[in-house]
Amino acid sequence: MMDCSEAIATMAPYLDRALSEAEIEEVRAHLSHCGCCGDAFRFEESILKFVRSGLKEEALPEGFEQRLQDLIRNCGD
Repeated sequence: MMDCSEAIATMAPYLDRALSEAEIEEVRAHLSHCGCCGDAFRFEESILKFVRSGLKEEALPEGFEQRLQDLIRNCGD
């Protein structure tokens, strides 16, 4: 069973769809029972969508970096 540190380590490849089907299923299984990691993944996914949308001229919300760091740091506590 995947733990929080493993899930966080797979965040970028998961969101980039760079994992095998087995790895994707393992991440999904973890996210289905870990709200903390689910929150972190959803937050990171929203940032990724923002960047991909081409809205580079707009500033990111104030404090987003700190919120992401806090989510990751507190994940698995």
